[in-house]
Amino acid sequence: MNKLFFGNILPGTLLFSRYELVKCLSAADLGGVYLCRDLDHAGRKIALKILFTPDLKDSGSHELFKREIELALSIEHPNVVKGLEVIHDDDFTAYTMEYVEGGTLADYLHENTCLGLQGILSIMSQVAAGLKAIHKAGIIHRDLKPENILVNKDGRIKITDFGIAMMQCDSTAREQGHMVGTVNYLSPEYIRDGVFDERSDIYAFGVIAYELITGQLPFSGTSLIDSLTSRVRFDPVSPRQLRTDIPRALSDLAMKAMKRNPALRYQKVQDIVRHLEMVESLGKSLLEEQASQRSIREWVAITSKEQSTDTIAA
Repeated sequence: MNKLFFGNILPGTLLFSRYELVKCLSAADLGGVYLCRDLDHAGRKIALKILFTPDLKDSGSHELFKREIELALSIEHPNVVKGLEVIHDDDFTAYTMEYVEGGTLADYLHENTCLGLQGILSIMSQVAAGLKAIHKAGIIHRDLKPENILVNKDGRIKITDFGIAMMQCDSTAREQGHMVGTVNYLSPEYIRDGVFDERSDIYAFGVIAYELITGQLPFSGTSLIDSLTSRVRFDPVSPRQLRTDIPRALSDLAMKAMKRNPALRYQKVQDIVRHLEMVESLGKSLLEEQASQRSIREWVAITSKEQSTDTIAA
């Protein structure tokens, strides 16, 4: 199986005797995600993710993988894509999810390169709330990035692809010495030692926060090795150095989430939630102060104009 296979299943194909394929949403060597109509539920639109998992069926990993999926499907939170059902056969594991009409956070950031404070805080708060629910269920996302964060037509944020595909990847890629996850969001401890826990997701959250604030990634390099080495050896430039109009507390939040030593990061997402609540309070005060300053400037301008008119009339 490969990306070519998963990317070329024809529309109209009936999958698992129930799901009519509408179109392929994404494809990779290990599986694909499809928009389908569920014929057992009046043709409602769902997203169907299929994974090629023959290597798991005769190993102890199969039950662990199955449990991971079932845990993921049990999460009920407005900022997490709702899982529906899981399907197994000899070669494939599949699960269905609510279909979110809209796009990804990556698409949104591509079209909106400089977000205002309220927009940044709204997105960060929703991502933090969803990630908190995922961790509470005992799942580490392992691939948190803008491409795995959906934005529906109403602007609601929903995290997807948490923990599940990576479980299957761990059973094969790790054995071959390959990295699991997306390079720009990998934590230093994973790059250095292959260690992954909740704080690794928090690091990825920090990178996303940095992007939301500055419109750019915290690290760049001329090669993959440069990029990986930079995050292990150096701290990024503070977001506030790139955007002086944001509260220092928001810049500090991103920097703390991206501490190279995981012991110095936020230890739980709840710590981020509390920090965000403080920043939101500061943000409201800042916006009120800015509005007040605008009112004063407008009053001074109007008064000066009136005085100038009176002088001319005299």
